[in-house]
Amino acid sequence: MRPPSKQTLMTVLIMVLLMILMALCSEIRIMESLHSPYIVGYYGSVLQDGHMWIVMELCQFGSVNGAPRSCRSTLPPRRSVDLDQI
Repeated sequence: MRPPSKQTLMTVLIMVLLMILMALCSEIRIMESLHSPYIVGYYGSVLQDGHMWIVMELCQFGSVNGAPRSCRSTLPPRRSVDLDQI
């Protein structure tokens, strides 16, 4: 079996990059539609020199994911929230 040609590899690479860009654009559209005091604010995005810059609200104390580790504790079970269900 012959290895794929350079043209084939470039075509596959372009397709993968387009899929990633489409997923990123979809995520940005979702962030634009969310307005809640419980969700980090999204202010905009810019594509500059091949880099995507996403401008979001500052989370001064870090992510919720890291909070239990930094506090060395967790919420009691009756106060826990499944973030996937929000």
